[in-house]
Amino acid sequence: MTSPAVILSHRELISNLTQRDLKGRYKRSVLGWAWSLMNPAMSLAIYSLVFGVFFKVKAPIGANGELQNFALYLFCGLVVWNAFSSALDGPLGAFSDAGQLLTKVYFPPELPALASLAGVAFQATIELGILIVFMLIVGNATWTMLLAPLVMLCAMGFGVGMGMAASVWNTRFRDVGYLITLVLQLMFYATPIVYRLDQIDADVGPFTAQQILEVNPVTHYVGQIRYLVYEGQLPTLTSVAYGLAWAVGSVVLGWWYFSKAAPSVIEEL
Repeated sequence: MTSPAVILSHRELISNLTQRDLKGRYKRSVLGWAWSLMNPAMSLAIYSLVFGVFFKVKAPIGANGELQNFALYLFCGLVVWNAFSSALDGPLGAFSDAGQLLTKVYFPPELPALASLAGVAFQATIELGILIVFMLIVGNATWTMLLAPLVMLCAMGFGVGMGMAASVWNTRFRDVGYLITLVLQLMFYATPIVYRLDQIDADVGPFTAQQILEVNPVTHYVGQIRYLVYEGQLPTLTSVAYGLAWAVGSVVLGWWYFSKAAPSVIEEL
């Protein structure tokens, strides 16, 4: 397992890989980086129309006691989801794309995944910043917003750990990438993003639907962001500990498995 000191000594390479990824993402595109904002904006508009207007899902009262805006409530969930899903999906392509380079020049194989994560963090920072600006405009600003980046880090950590482990298998079986896409689709609707967890009233065998959905760590990250940014409250200690445990466990296990399996995979590239 590559030590943090070795990773840090290659920080210039990580920076170069990150810049290459960011520049190549919208290369030869007329709108360029505007697409990075248009994609989540379009999703926000569609979900707000379908669930906020057609299904009439109501948002809770905000921190200022007046705000009740489903679009902003939904935006809180989408910001976290985009960070998690991108952190999970990013390492899949990053490792395989760097395969030829890894066979010619030695550097820690974790670097492409970390460069991908840096790009995801950049995008997540922009989206979170836009969300906070909207909250300031509608007068729903609270000091708890300052803790939101910590939740985003946990969501990205949970995603990148699984992504690093899956990237090893993706180099051998391209089906893994398609499988991850399906898993993310299922997880999206198993996470209370376009609906409210407290409005789910159903039983699944001996458990309630809420209890089953709360097993999903992303459910906790979404809830924590909404508490901090929309409702101006601190999430429960249980929720924080649960989400943190999953994030740390995913990073440690994912990194360990990747470091163990990557050398043999590189030889096959």
